[in-house]
Amino acid sequence: MFSKKDRQTEAELNPQLQIPEIPIYGQTSIEVLPGKYRVTLEDQPFILFRFPFTLDHAGAGFIHANLLARFTETQEYKHYRANGSKFWSARPGVDLLMAVDKRLIRLVKEDGGTYPKLRIGNAQITTSVGGGGGSPWTDFISTKVTVCTNVKFATLQEIARLAMTPDQALKAGITVEQPPSNGSQFLANSLARMDSSKRLVAGNKIWLHDQYSFQHSQELEFVKWVNGQRMICTKDGMNAWVSLCRVNWVKTSAANNIPVRSPADLAYNGLEKVKA
Repeated sequence: MFSKKDRQTEAELNPQLQIPEIPIYGQTSIEVLPGKYRVTLEDQPFILFRFPFTLDHAGAGFIHANLLARFTETQEYKHYRANGSKFWSARPGVDLLMAVDKRLIRLVKEDGGTYPKLRIGNAQITTSVGGGGGSPWTDFISTKVTVCTNVKFATLQEIARLAMTPDQALKAGITVEQPPSNGSQFLANSLARMDSSKRLVAGNKIWLHDQYSFQHSQELEFVKWVNGQRMICTKDGMNAWVSLCRVNWVKTSAANNIPVRSPADLAYNGLEKVKA
């Protein structure tokens, strides 16, 4: 998964230029730039798009009649250090799934290099297909395509406007699958933290995760915030600086009667509604 490519494309360097586009309907192989870049496509009349959003983005709560599903997921991101080495991080988020008829999709005629750009109506999206290679470089666009994280809300609305309805998707044989991390403890804890952390007041109970303790106890008393990532808590007259990652926010919110959302509250399956 990725958020944005570092390199700039021709269109970004020269925004006054309109890069040509190529219809993809009925195509299984497109010579985008002869001798330099090719795209092959799965022989299906639609593409099922996955739009990842972090939980703090407005798109995470997006709802539309043409939305096929919304699942919570632990999203993994790859980062590069200055020396070229890489590391991964995880963030809680949601996946929105929508299907679009290929007759409405055009391929931007430029070297995508694993991140081909597509246009749907007035919206342009960058995809992450992975696994490209060969000579000339060839990317494969399958029936299931992941879009960059946190696309603009206007882009999401435009694509939803043109997307297939759940009934059309069901008749086309489209299915949706929950990611393995859907509804995980990490996601539940992240949602509880978002909904309850800023509502704490002095004297509230703080519950630590099982692997942490202070003064031989996992139950502490909240005193005050130090910054956005740490708080001061007390136990038996002793103060402790506590990092947010050490707090069991599900237990903490319940102990203080603070209502919070669960992963199930964000889940939505438009296909199941049609079946019903």
